[in-house]
Amino acid sequence: FGSSSAANLNLNFNRAATATIPTSVNAFSFSTSPIATRPALSIDTTNSRIGINTLAPNTTLLVNATSNTAPATWTSTPTIGAQGSSGVGLAVRETTTSVEAGLTVSSGGVVTFGTRTNNNLGFVTNNTTKATLTSGGNFGIGTTTPNWLLQIAATRPFFTLSDTNAVVDLKHIYFSAQEGNLYVGSANDLLTSTSTFFTALSNGNFGIGTTTPAMTLGVQGNALISGDLSVANINATGTLSFSNLLVTGSSTLQNFTALNATTTNATSTGVIAVSGTGPSTFSGGLSVQGT
Repeated sequence: FGSSSAANLNLNFNRAATATIPTSVNAFSFSTSPIATRPALSIDTTNSRIGINTLAPNTTLLVNATSNTAPATWTSTPTIGAQGSSGVGLAVRETTTSVEAGLTVSSGGVVTFGTRTNNNLGFVTNNTTKATLTSGGNFGIGTTTPNWLLQIAATRPFFTLSDTNAVVDLKHIYFSAQEGNLYVGSANDLLTSTSTFFTALSNGNFGIGTTTPAMTLGVQGNALISGDLSVANINATGTLSFSNLLVTGSSTLQNFTALNATTTNATSTGVIAVSGTGPSTFSGGLSVQGT
């Protein structure tokens, strides 16, 4: 049916009946002209597809926003498709709160996804929010209210950097926090075990090679210091060895052995007191300058 003068056309079903559309491509369509290449609505009953502004829908629902009538060539056939030559977008809006979100592809090829209003964007799996991007730009994992640009929340959160080109069992370097303590270490390639390099306790103690430093600095293992070391007091519970020791103040040395590759020299410009029941050995000479 058609009319060249009527302002409106009505299609009425005057009785209860089941209308069967013939099985064919573009078997039923609405258009503003008898011969239309871009009908407002087209139904392809052969392939069970609906097209808006196109005669040839190639998805279950295809919305065409371009003058080009040919449907896009999809990398993988989607259920719902939208195409356009000057950018195209899909949007959803909740009218009570006026919150809007959408997916857009610009004419320059930039893909954007997120909220169009001043609202947070949540990432959900298994019907639970796992991550949140706030309207202010903070991103939270395990929290819906991140206070910093990146915040990870868990009972003991881990942040891991994985170098796929690293040697065996040193590909994964992690940062972890628990009860106010900070740990830095590595995980093996199978991710079944970890080892800790550094530990910073909540009381301010820092450990290298130990997770329980008892002092401000605790080192488990050997230490090499190539520059100057200034120490107010030294309390050695094990063997303490020096190569070329220079003492500039009053020092008390108990059971002290100073060794050098060629000779051993202990030089003091102050007072040295050597005490104890065991031997104190200075091979190479002891020079004391002072009273």
